[in-house]
Amino acid sequence: MKTRIFLTAVSLIIALGFLTGTAEAQQPPGPPPGGGGGGIVEVDCTDGDSIQDAVDDANGPTTIMVEGECNETITIVKDDIEIAGEGLASTSIVGPGDGDVILVDGARRVVIRDLAVTGGSTGIKVRRGAAVTLEDVRVHGNSSIGVFVDDAGWAHLKNSIVEDNDGEAGLLVLRGAQARATDTDFFDNGPRSTPGEGFGVEVQQGSYWQFGGTNSGSLIGIGVFDSGRAEVREATTSGIDEAAVAQRHSYIRFRKGEVIGTIQLRSDSTIILQRLDPAFGGTASCADGESSVGVFGPPAAAFPTGGCTGF
Repeated sequence: MKTRIFLTAVSLIIALGFLTGTAEAQQPPGPPPGGGGGGIVEVDCTDGDSIQDAVDDANGPTTIMVEGECNETITIVKDDIEIAGEGLASTSIVGPGDGDVILVDGARRVVIRDLAVTGGSTGIKVRRGAAVTLEDVRVHGNSSIGVFVDDAGWAHLKNSIVEDNDGEAGLLVLRGAQARATDTDFFDNGPRSTPGEGFGVEVQQGSYWQFGGTNSGSLIGIGVFDSGRAEVREATTSGIDEAAVAQRHSYIRFRKGEVIGTIQLRSDSTIILQRLDPAFGGTASCADGESSVGVFGPPAAAFPTGGCTGF
């Protein structure tokens, strides 16, 4: 009897969790556990020191304290590396104009903070299961992508700025990768002359969470494709052409915050607008008749859906 009562109680708790959508279920996973401890290495790029040399020499968890402008590219394949600058105005890593300025390839528990990254085709690339935290970082002036998270990589951007990256997107999340942005701003990313191209944030076959911050100045604020998923909370999202695009079985949920402009859906995709403030005043267009828009909170009664299915 006690066993039956216990199982019934557990079943009720699980069911209530699914029905209410607990906060834990909606949160992205954190980085893999571990790290802590280690040595400190000082790199002064004005004296000709090299960050890459310090990374190569690291043996165990290492913090690399950097000052000055560092004209180099960096590849990190070791776990537990921290690269710490002296602030956005004082420390920068400048690439040669192409390639990745910083590549984190399979390494875990990597931290990059308090510096600027510029001068590559991609500013920071995280791939092959790597896990990286970017804190108080400015990624700007790269010819293609600001931050590229690929192939099951994981990245958390905190209090950062991604701006004026002139190619596909400020942030690209691709192929099973996951990215989270907390109080991070995306400004003026992507080309301005080619309709349908240029994203503040682009997600393909991946997952993205944003908490706070602003995404503006790109042709498309956020685009999610190929079964990708995104959740944007208490942030401002806008685009020159569209604020948001979801295509090919993809999903975006905006919760609180502000969405400025139009949204476009096709191929059985879904966008949810929940408790926006101010209320969404744009239009939604569903090109295929299979996609849906859900509005929870004003102005649900008069929301123009342009061929979308409501729920």
